[in-house]
Amino acid sequence: MALGIGEGAEVQAPMARVVIGGMLTSTLITLLFIPTIYTMIEERRLHEKAPAREIEGEGAPEPLQPMGPD
Repeated sequence: MALGIGEGAEVQAPMARVVIGGMLTSTLITLLFIPTIYTMIEERRLHEKAPAREIEGEGAPEPLQPMGPD
């Protein structure tokens, strides 16, 4: 439809081009832009929390306690 071949195509071609452009734009936003923004925000959040954990000593896991009969 977007190529404008055939009878009455000049009426439908502009709408077809808009639909194709919208589909491409939404696909790029969904697959590239949103994950990139999410990753940047998550890395910034982890980077801001990392120094606080090192200072307070909360970053290391606690050692496992042996389980035995009580």
